[in-house]
Amino acid sequence: MSKWTTIRLALIAATLVASAFPSTPPEQTEDMPVLFLIAVFVFGIVALLGVVGFQRFNPLSATTWRYPDWSINPFLLREPLQFFHFGGYFMLASGLGTVISRMVFGPALSVSDCLPLAFGLGILCGVRACTIAYHDKMVSDVPEARGTRR
Repeated sequence: MSKWTTIRLALIAATLVASAFPSTPPEQTEDMPVLFLIAVFVFGIVALLGVVGFQRFNPLSATTWRYPDWSINPFLLREPLQFFHFGGYFMLASGLGTVISRMVFGPALSVSDCLPLAFGLGILCGVRACTIAYHDKMVSDVPEARGTRR
């Protein structure tokens, strides 16, 4: 297992635990329509296509981007998909922790508690959509772009 895989997993696990065991007792939130979850999911995809699309033309961006991989540093400014890949899983962990917390400690799970899950899934689908939409920028592996091999 690479150093970055370990770091990513540790940060995601910490997020899951922190959101599953909140420091203050959770309060019942006013519920929202399920349609809002769908809107957040779609927003994640569309926003990511736009943000990464702008980065495609940024001169500070890498010439080519690698497909997201757990073993790559997610904080490389030159490869935005690595960061958003990590961010999507981070949001999923946060949402899953909240769902676990609500199911175990209460109060009852509401639609608004599932927002991080919907947004995390939207981000991950957006990352996949970016690899398809910007396929000409993608490469399987570029050793010189990898922060650990120089």
